[in-house]
Amino acid sequence: MPAFRIRPATPEDARALVDIENSTFSSDRISPRQMRHLLTRGKAATFVAVADNDELLGYVMVLLPAPPRPCRIYSLAVGKEHRGKKIASGLMEQMLAYVRERQCQRIRLEVRAADLNVQAIYQHFGFFLVRRIRGYYQDGEDALRMELPLNS
Repeated sequence: MPAFRIRPATPEDARALVDIENSTFSSDRISPRQMRHLLTRGKAATFVAVADNDELLGYVMVLLPAPPRPCRIYSLAVGKEHRGKKIASGLMEQMLAYVRERQCQRIRLEVRAADLNVQAIYQHFGFFLVRRIRGYYQDGEDALRMELPLNS
């Protein structure tokens, strides 16, 4: 049994989510203001992994545009000290179940071309490479756009 549970994020989680974001990513971070907006008024859904002591371990955020546009994983982050515990996989499972319930037809994301570990997580769930986007990130690194068809 995992040592964490997954629940929808609340506005009260914003500070902890920004802390996870800042400790995970060196650029292209969600600002505190953006995080509050996405948690309260944005067309997004966010799920958090929470330890028994209520510590937030990680999160996944998905953007939910109007159909027929694809849903989009906007951010997936797990605190460095909590990696390797299947938290990202648990978050992905919850998020994919959610977007399927919403009858999203496909979901896409961008991932750093050099981040092979995160690409492997996405590939495990069936995501495939759509294209490489040169210079996508603020630091100039390329991104890989990946997509997953969702059969309702």
